[in-house]
Amino acid sequence: MKFSSPILRTLVALPLLGGLVGLAMKKAPAPADRSELASRVEKMDVLPAAKVARGLGFNLNLSNEWEFARAKEAGAGEARMQFDWPSVEKTPGVFALPPKMSRALDVCAENDLEPLIIAAYGPAYRVVARLTLQSDVPAGSLSLPVSGALSEVDPPFCHVLQSGGQQIVAEGKWAYYGALIESVDAENGALQLAAKTSVALSKGTVLRVNRLLYPSVATQDADDPSLVAYGRYARFLAEEIARHGLKGKVELWNEPPWKHDRWDARGGFYDDVPPEISKTSPNPGMLNQFLNGPPPPAGVSFVWGGANKSGGRGLGARRADLTPAQARNISADALHPYGDAPENHAWNPAEMRAGAAFQNLALAGTNLTSNMKVLRRNQLGAQRRGALFPGIVATEIGASGPDETLRTRYDLRAFLLYLSLGFDRINFYRLADKPSGYAFINRETQQPTQPFVAFKALMQKIDSMKDAPAPFDARDLPAVVSYRGTFPLLTIPVVGRARGEAQNRVLMISYQRTFSEGKVKWKDVPSPDAARVTLQIPQKMKALRVWNLVSGANVAFSTKNESVSYAVSDDPIALELVPFG
Repeated sequence: MKFSSPILRTLVALPLLGGLVGLAMKKAPAPADRSELASRVEKMDVLPAAKVARGLGFNLNLSNEWEFARAKEAGAGEARMQFDWPSVEKTPGVFALPPKMSRALDVCAENDLEPLIIAAYGPAYRVVARLTLQSDVPAGSLSLPVSGALSEVDPPFCHVLQSGGQQIVAEGKWAYYGALIESVDAENGALQLAAKTSVALSKGTVLRVNRLLYPSVATQDADDPSLVAYGRYARFLAEEIARHGLKGKVELWNEPPWKHDRWDARGGFYDDVPPEISKTSPNPGMLNQFLNGPPPPAGVSFVWGGANKSGGRGLGARRADLTPAQARNISADALHPYGDAPENHAWNPAEMRAGAAFQNLALAGTNLTSNMKVLRRNQLGAQRRGALFPGIVATEIGASGPDETLRTRYDLRAFLLYLSLGFDRINFYRLADKPSGYAFINRETQQPTQPFVAFKALMQKIDSMKDAPAPFDARDLPAVVSYRGTFPLLTIPVVGRARGEAQNRVLMISYQRTFSEGKVKWKDVPSPDAARVTLQIPQKMKALRVWNLVSGANVAFSTKNESVSYAVSDDPIALELVPFG
C-alpha cells in the first residue's frame, strides 16, 4: 500500500482554524504540586457497550484474504483498504475494479466487515519519452538540455525522473512519477523544471518522461477538471461498495500534504509557485466538490481525509452547520491521532462541555495545541443547537515496536479513550505486520500477538453486554472515593445490557495515565507502583470480576459496605459490575 507508515510519533500542530499556532508540539504542563496530580481522577464520558462493539477496525492488505477473517475474529467491524486510482481507471472515463479489489469487497461481505476504501493518490501514467542529457547538469538547475523526441512531452501532464526511477529534485517536490516539467523548449531541446535539481546529473544520463492521465490540480475550485476527474474515481468506488451489497465509506485522500504525491495541489511541485497555481493541501476544492455534489449510494458515505494529521483542516473545523444533503455526503472527519502517548490528543470532556478556553482543555502531559479538540468542541456546539455536523473517526492509530506488552497497553488505552471522547470508530494501522511493527498478527507466521489476544478477549466481553442500556444516571455508575498513585487515575465506564436482562451491566476501566515530560518518551516511562483505588458500587449491583486487559490476568479485589478496592498501575484494569439476582 502507498499510504503512510507512521511510527510512534509526536504530531506537529498546524496554525489552522480554531487552535493555537505551534511549530512543534507543546505539552500541557503538569501541576507543580505533584501530590495533587497523584490523587487526581480524570473522568471520561460514559461509553455505550454497543459503540465499542462496532468501534474496532483495521487496515488490511486486500491481497490477503486470511486477514479479513482474523480481523473479524478480533471483533472488528471495518476493513480499511486502498483501491489505488491507477488500477481503477487506466483510460479516461473507463472504470473497472481489478479482480483482487472486487474480491476484497466480497470477502468483506463474507466476514460482515464494512469497507473503508482510501481514494488516493494521483492518477495513472505512462511513459511517453526517453531522453538523454546532452551535457552535465549541476545540482540547483532548472533546465535540462536533452536529445530525443519531445513531441509527446506535454506540460503540465508530464513529469521526469531518471530511467532507473531515481528522483532528480528534492523530496517533497517530486511524486512517484517524477518532477513536474513546467515547459518545453523544443527549439533548443530543453526541459524546464518547476523545482531545481537536487542532484548532479552527468552527460548521457537517460531520463524517463511520464504522462499523467490527468494533470495535478491547479486551483482550489471544485470544478477544476482534475478534481472533477478525481470525483468520478471516488464516486465509482462508492458505487462499487453498494453494488457488492455493502454499507461502507470512501476516504478522500490520505494525510495531505503527502510529500511523495503532491497531485492534489500543483504548487507543491514548485520552488517558486506561480500566483495562479494552488499550493494549498489539503485542497478545499476537493472537499467542496463532495460536500456539495451528488449523493453517494444509500448506505455509503465519504469521509474527509484532509484532517488526518492535525484536525485543523477538518470539515468540523469550519464551525459551519451542514445541510441534510451535505451531512449525507460526508459523514465524518478522518483523523490519525498518533502521538508519543496513547492519550496524546486527549482532553477533559467536562471542561469541553463547560466551554473552557482551548488552552485549558488538554490533560496534563498531552498535546496542548492539538486541533483535534476543535472538531469535538464544534461538534458539541452543533449538538446543543440541534444542528447537523460531521462525525469523527480514526482511520489510523497504533504503536509499533518489539515490545508486545507496551503495544498492547498503548492500543487498548487509545481505543477506549478516543471512543469515549466522541470518536465513532478506531482503525489500527496494521492488522498483520512484521513482529517489530504494528502487528496484531505476525504476518510471517500468521500467529496472533499479545494485542490481538487482548482485543479479542475485550471484544468478546463487550459482545456479551452490547444491548442498549436501560435509562441511568450518575447514581447508577461506580464512583471513585479513594485513590492515591503516581499519575492521574483515568476512568472510562462502559455501560450496556446482556441479552434478556432488564438491568445494566458496567465495565469500569481505570488506569494510571502515565505520560512523559521533557525529552523522555512515553515508552521509556517506568510503570508506576500499583496504587489502591476504592470505588462505591451502585445499589443493586455487585462486583463479579476484576482483571488486567493487557495480560488477561485476574486482579485481586476486596468488597466492603458497597465498595470495592483493587490495585491499578498503567495497564487498563476492568471491574465488571452485574445486577444482583
